[in-house]
Amino acid sequence: MTTETAPVPRGELVGVQYLRGLAAAMVVLLHLTGQIARRDPAFAVPYGLGAGVDIFFVISGFVMAYSTGEGAAMGPGRFLLRRLVRIVPLYWAVSAVMLAILLLAPGVTQSARLDWSHVLRSFLFLPAPHPHPANGGLFFPLIVPGWTINLEMFFYLVFAAGLALGGRRRLVPLAGTSAILVAVVLLGADGPPMAPRSAMGFYANPRLFEFVGGMWLAVAFRRLPRPPLAVLLTAGALAAVVLALAAGDGANAVGAAFWSRAAASVVLVYAGACLTGPTYRTGPAHRMAAMLGDSSYSLYLSQTFTVSAWGQVGTRLGLFDGGAGRVLFLAGGMVAAAAGGWLCWRFVERPVTAATRRAVEPGPPSRPLVGAESGR
Repeated sequence: MTTETAPVPRGELVGVQYLRGLAAAMVVLLHLTGQIARRDPAFAVPYGLGAGVDIFFVISGFVMAYSTGEGAAMGPGRFLLRRLVRIVPLYWAVSAVMLAILLLAPGVTQSARLDWSHVLRSFLFLPAPHPHPANGGLFFPLIVPGWTINLEMFFYLVFAAGLALGGRRRLVPLAGTSAILVAVVLLGADGPPMAPRSAMGFYANPRLFEFVGGMWLAVAFRRLPRPPLAVLLTAGALAAVVLALAAGDGANAVGAAFWSRAAASVVLVYAGACLTGPTYRTGPAHRMAAMLGDSSYSLYLSQTFTVSAWGQVGTRLGLFDGGAGRVLFLAGGMVAAAAGGWLCWRFVERPVTAATRRAVEPGPPSRPLVGAESGR
């Protein structure tokens, strides 16, 4: 039996795929530490791990611009159809599981409450205050991490408007999309990013700037010569250090920490795209990183259940008492979340998405440029 793997299709940016997996893992680890903080208020949650969301948004802007030929190779209708096929089936499936839990076993959940208006808005990707007091009226959907998906869907709508605006003229779609997103942030904010007073305030999250940065990063990646390897390695390492240090109140403040994380995410994504480019998924480390990237969307959504369930296991095993137990809790939680994400990807996301694609877009599937060509 051979251990070789087939080469990645030409054009697939494996480094970006690796970063997608890293970003999902960062968010999972953040939520696992939140489980510890629930039981020990003195525990310092490393909020810098939330930079995984910043990386996600930069990647999303990058992939949308790169995969559409800078907006000149795809119409708005086809673009939106492909985005809906990619995002909706799994999101609705996971949301349906949460709804079933609220209907059949509401006592299992610690921070969820059934409210039909909230349920409807969640399925329609519309922001609404969460009905459970533990979430303090924050604009979270049924699947709490799905607040980022709501912002993603808004970005897709604006990007489609940019495609319609620019026709087939290069860069005009990106310029139009950028102008709309910047205007929304500057004119729509009515409170802290994670605690706005209205749906419009939710959409005015300054993280929209990261989509903009990702789009123009794709232009630079296509048109500029690649920097030397030493420069890329140095830039990537410095960006990683900035992401590790620039924690701050990333959720509700738009200060130096936010801008540092946003800039570092752009640099990191560019370095990742340049360092690997078309390459091979060979060796255990590469295969593991690629697998994590492939299943990152499933991992990101399914962690809602795996992290919560592992928290209950940790309580029963006494893993929250003492440093060694907490390390074991975090390590075991990461393994459980990664395994759950892979199973969800293999047996739910992949087949359901493929079936949906065949139903709405007959013909041979287009070759992905970045993994599953997902912004997630």
